[in-house]
Amino acid sequence: VTCLPLASCSRDAVSSSLQAAKAKNLVFSILLAGDRLVTLIRKKDQFLHHIDLHLVFNLVGSSSSFREGEGWTPICLPKFNTSGFFHAHISYLEPASELCLILVSTDREDFFNMSDCKQRFLERLSKRCAYQSLKEALKCPTYPVSQVGIPDLRHFLYKSKSSGLYTSPEFPDVYRSGQEQERLMGLYQDLHSCLHHPTRPLRSFYRCGETENLLAWVTSGFELYLCFSPLASKASAVAAVNKLLKWIRKEEDRLFILSPLTY
Repeated sequence: VTCLPLASCSRDAVSSSLQAAKAKNLVFSILLAGDRLVTLIRKKDQFLHHIDLHLVFNLVGSSSSFREGEGWTPICLPKFNTSGFFHAHISYLEPASELCLILVSTDREDFFNMSDCKQRFLERLSKRCAYQSLKEALKCPTYPVSQVGIPDLRHFLYKSKSSGLYTSPEFPDVYRSGQEQERLMGLYQDLHSCLHHPTRPLRSFYRCGETENLLAWVTSGFELYLCFSPLASKASAVAAVNKLLKWIRKEEDRLFILSPLTY
C-alpha cells in the first residue's frame, strides 16, 4: 500500500478531523485517494494488516456503484478475524472526487450512525485549509525520480516493514508501456525471491543486465529495490543507497503515515 504524498501538517489536519468524527462501534476509518492511502484511524489496540487493507482497496475499486451514493456492505478482514464480518460504509466525499471514505463498524445496523459520522467529518474538514491542500495533492499523486537527484537511477521501490507501506516514483519514459512496467516489477520480484530464499537468504543482491542494472537491499526495518541505467557501476549503485535513504528520511513525513491516530 502506498500513501498519497501530502504535507504532514495537511495529513495531520485530515486525520484529526476524521478522529473527531468517531462513533461507538467504529473500528477503522480509512480515507483513500484512488489507489493511494490518505489516512487511517483505528480503534485503540486494533490493527489493520496491510493485506486486509488491500482487500478494502479492491472492494472499492471493484464497483462503480459506490459513486452513486452511500454504500453499506459486509466485509471480512481475514488477517484481523477469519470467522467474522464487519460492515463498511463506503462513499465518496464529492461526486467527481477520487477521495473515498470507508467507515468500518462492528454493528450491521449502523448505517445511519456511519452516515452521520461521514457528515461530521466533512463539516470539520471543509472548514480547514487542509481540504484544499488535499485536493491539490490529488492533481499530482506521484513524483519523478529526478527529485532524488541521483544520476543513472531510473526507479526504486522502498517498503517500510513496520507499517507495510511503500513508496516509489512514477515510471520514467523507458518504462512507460504497461509491458515494460510489468517486466520491471517482475525483475523486482526475482530480486525479492533471491533475498528471501528459504535456505540461503541474502542481505543484498546486485544484478547486471543488458537493459538495466538492479540492486536489492534488505534490513530489519526496510526493503529497497533500485533500478539503474546499464551504464551505472556497482560502486555508484551502492553509493546511491545511502543518498536515497537520506532523501527518504527527509521526505518520510510526506510519503508515509508515521504516527497513525487512534480512537
